[in-house]
Amino acid sequence: MQNRKIHRGDILHGVAKRSIKTITRIAADAGYEKSSFYVHIKKEDLDLDIIFKYGKSIPHNFDVEIPEMSEYLDTHKLKKEDDDAKPDYEQVVKEKERWKDKYYTLLEEHTILLKGK
Repeated sequence: MQNRKIHRGDILHGVAKRSIKTITRIAADAGYEKSSFYVHIKKEDLDLDIIFKYGKSIPHNFDVEIPEMSEYLDTHKLKKEDDDAKPDYEQVVKEKERWKDKYYTLLEEHTILLKGK
């Protein structure tokens, strides 16, 4: 079986289509026009710098789909999106409770102000 060359543009397009962001927003967040995105997805050997920008925009780590991306990130001393510190469950629950309490406090203040009229 012959090794098939990875089409980086196709990979970018597939990931972008699955994103909750629109193509226009993804391109803008990456620093490109929407029309540039469509030029980029046609390129089999799309530059890793461009892929990195889209990865930050989407956000998506292209390491799995594009093995060279890992070496690129290491060489340029760039941080992978997956390396970001993710809060643990307890932190998320505490944060949720904090915002819930804030909401109820503001709701009570709002109700008091409405009754005062």
